Amino acid sequence: MIRHADRTVGPDREPGAPGPVYEAECTTCRESSEAAERPTPPEDWAR
Repeated sequence: MIRHADRTVGPDREPGAPGPVYEAECTTCRESSEAAERPTPPEDWAR
C-alpha cells in the first residue's frame, strides 16, 4: 500500500525540546566524532 502525504522535517520548536546534534563519520574507516550540540567539534575532528 502506498499513500501520499505532505511532510516537513525540521527542528522541534516546542518549549524544552533538545536542539540538533552534530556528528561526523569517516566513509572509509567508519570512525566518528563525538556527538556535539555545536557543529564546530565534529568539523574540527573531520579536518
